[in-house]
Amino acid sequence: AGDAREQFGALGEEIGEDAAEELAEDERIHYGSAVLGLDRQPGRLGRAMQPVGAASWIDAVRCIVEPLAVFGLIGVDPREIHGLLRTRLALLHLWDDACLDSSLQDARDVLVSCRLRPSATLREVDAAATRVRTATAARLVLAGPEVPRDEGPDAIAAVFL
Repeated sequence: AGDAREQFGALGEEIGEDAAEELAEDERIHYGSAVLGLDRQPGRLGRAMQPVGAASWIDAVRCIVEPLAVFGLIGVDPREIHGLLRTRLALLHLWDDACLDSSLQDARDVLVSCRLRPSATLREVDAAATRVRTATAARLVLAGPEVPRDEGPDAIAAVFL
């Protein structure tokens, strides 16, 4: 338990609002990088993921990098995220996006990153899982990185077609 707290403290400071913006602007991340396992495929992230509506490249970084780099209540095997990114196109939606449900109908896989603030409960994660499972039979990959209070969305969904 002591290691997890130490790890969260160190990583939690690195992946804040400013860090997500810096990563999104850094073309090594924006266009595929060793961090995401896409360094041999230049431009792959930009071709693999398309922000929809109010979603942005900063949210793409949050959805993909936070579950890999930040300790969370709901962990995810990095191989699952890397596998999703290598396969096909994804539409990136903020959780409150009205067109998310229509995208879910065509989904083959769905990655939901529930960005858990210090006061969060697992009900938020259960609600996200229920929404996805009600809308689609696609495989659900659920992540719950613990993040500081910031201006970012509560949850982000990458819908893989």
